[in-house]
Amino acid sequence: MYTVVLLDEPLIPGSNTHVAHVEEHEPDSPFRADRITEIIGGKPRPLFLDDDRIMWVPENPEDTYNYRVNPVATVIAHENGSLLYNQVVRGRAVITGNASDVQDYRHPRPVPLTPEQLHRCIRDVS
Repeated sequence: MYTVVLLDEPLIPGSNTHVAHVEEHEPDSPFRADRITEIIGGKPRPLFLDDDRIMWVPENPEDTYNYRVNPVATVIAHENGSLLYNQVVRGRAVITGNASDVQDYRHPRPVPLTPEQLHRCIRDVS
């Protein structure tokens, strides 16, 4: 099981190449939802990419102006209809699975990505 972290800093300082980092989880270990908060540096807000994947971004837009634009996360969110054309993702983003059967905006439940979901994330990043 996996989680994808979309970094907001370039792979090589001064370049325009951004990267994703994949975290692997033990199949029997519980998923730590607080890890999302640790990674993005604030309270997370869900952007539903599809029925079974969620991109987590910093919740408070006013605070995110201190963060860099995350071009990879922005493109993925646009391609999946999660943002309007003039909106951007700032800072780090985390992609997880969604334990809910529907896109429940009030109670999203992050879970690790399955291998199939990870493959879709890799395709989105490529």
